[in-house]
Amino acid sequence: MAAAAAALVPSQSPPVPALTSRELEIARLVGEGLSNRQIAERLVISKRTVDAHIEHIYGKLGVSSRVALASWLRSSQP
Repeated sequence: MAAAAAALVPSQSPPVPALTSRELEIARLVGEGLSNRQIAERLVISKRTVDAHIEHIYGKLGVSSRVALASWLRSSQP
């Protein structure tokens, strides 16, 4: 019976959803300390587009702040 219960518990944490190349680019710029406005200017896109990308990044990674995103970036580097 214990073996059956153990089989229900995953041995590893679920994988983190992959970020798109644009999301990863924006995440790295956030990690460098750029504001949303600065990111928008650098990538020649609107600030609202950057805001939306960051919302998606937060949702995919399960973070809720720029500090947490920067921490995730540091921990994901080889």
